[in-house]
Amino acid sequence: MDRPSKRYRIEFEQANAAIEAPSSYHEALESPQSKLWYTAIQTELQALKEKQTWTVVTKKPEQKAIGTKCARLVALGYRQTYGIGYTDTYSPVANLNSIRIFLAICCHQGIRIHQYDVDTAFLNGILEEDVFIYTPQGVEGKPKQIFELNRSLYGLKQVATTWFKAISTVFAQMGFTKCLSDSCMFVRKGSKSWVYVTLYVDDMLIGAKTIDSIKKVANELLSHFSLKILGKVRFILGIEVEYKQALQQLKISQGACIQRMVEKFNQVNAKSVFNLNVPGLFLKKSKERDLRMKSRPYRSLVGSLLYVATGTRPDIAFAVCQLSRHLEQPSEQHWNAAIRVLRYLKSTATKGICYEAKPGNIEISAYSDADWASNKENRRSTSGILVMINKSPVIFKSKLLHSVALSTAEAEYIALSLCIQEVMWVKNLLLELKVRINDSVTIH
Repeated sequence: MDRPSKRYRIEFEQANAAIEAPSSYHEALESPQSKLWYTAIQTELQALKEKQTWTVVTKKPEQKAIGTKCARLVALGYRQTYGIGYTDTYSPVANLNSIRIFLAICCHQGIRIHQYDVDTAFLNGILEEDVFIYTPQGVEGKPKQIFELNRSLYGLKQVATTWFKAISTVFAQMGFTKCLSDSCMFVRKGSKSWVYVTLYVDDMLIGAKTIDSIKKVANELLSHFSLKILGKVRFILGIEVEYKQALQQLKISQGACIQRMVEKFNQVNAKSVFNLNVPGLFLKKSKERDLRMKSRPYRSLVGSLLYVATGTRPDIAFAVCQLSRHLEQPSEQHWNAAIRVLRYLKSTATKGICYEAKPGNIEISAYSDADWASNKENRRSTSGILVMINKSPVIFKSKLLHSVALSTAEAEYIALSLCIQEVMWVKNLLLELKVRINDSVTIH
């Protein structure tokens, strides 16, 4: 079943934002939405019971239990002790570069892309440590009784780690191979073509030639997890995906995300601009704190711009790179420059990245460039990198070099070295995904 149209997305989020979340169990049951909160709590507790998340035990003096809160039962993980209640906490997610490469591959091969979401994903992890919680509110219990967790629970330090281990094990049992270049990308030989899976926490993209191949993967996963079937991919991590499979054309953009930013930072009625920077303007480091910036969310604005820049808008990467250097002590000048970038995005909200198929193997190409000592404060150079698949960007970044280059040639070859690293990573990932690529890569 496909999701509702994206035109309802902003209204839905605004309606949710208008409801203030209660801070405790009793506050939830006394709020105007008490019936809804009670239903949500009972639904979550039922899901926990079905998964046999805990075992009721009598508390011993040496056992340390932690509390819980919220309708979606959340353990107070900050009370856990390292080495006793948890050890590993790291869990990978697919980065945006990998997701763009996945989409470019699927477009090139003209295969279907469907999206799934794992329900209560974090409850599927198996705990390796002994973790205890006090009897949650809303659950009947006897004095001196505590719950020993069999499975992971929201809020635990290791919850993401246990979930990733659980789903990785399932994929391995299903015959998928995990990529070394990105451990959140999986590949398996299908009946007619290769099947690809990209995982971002509990969001999943499955790419395959036929709908039967996709359903086969989904049915295998359903024997282990509860899945939400979201249909053909439309949104992934705030990125809009428009895929014309028959034409083998795919476009990614962030128009809805940009619209929310425009509203959040009060630029709905602002004039449009079509150039990012004022010619000749150099953003200097502020020597004193600008009192006017106390009421201006500069970091929030730059962070929002950075997400768009790293998602689908390489054209603002350099400008956002400049703005990111002044997060500690911004001034009015920096704020105005950031607002100008936002107004530029408002004027060009429908722009994005387009991928198309080409005859033969996938073609990798790249561009690298660098200025020389452009930063007037420390004379460090700025590099620019662009890696493309079939002449469409999959990796793009603007970066301030760590060292001071003594010549334009030195700045250029440092940038070239960084570009080659990215090209080799892309090439290795494509080979792991069993994709045919051209032997040579041209770097301009």
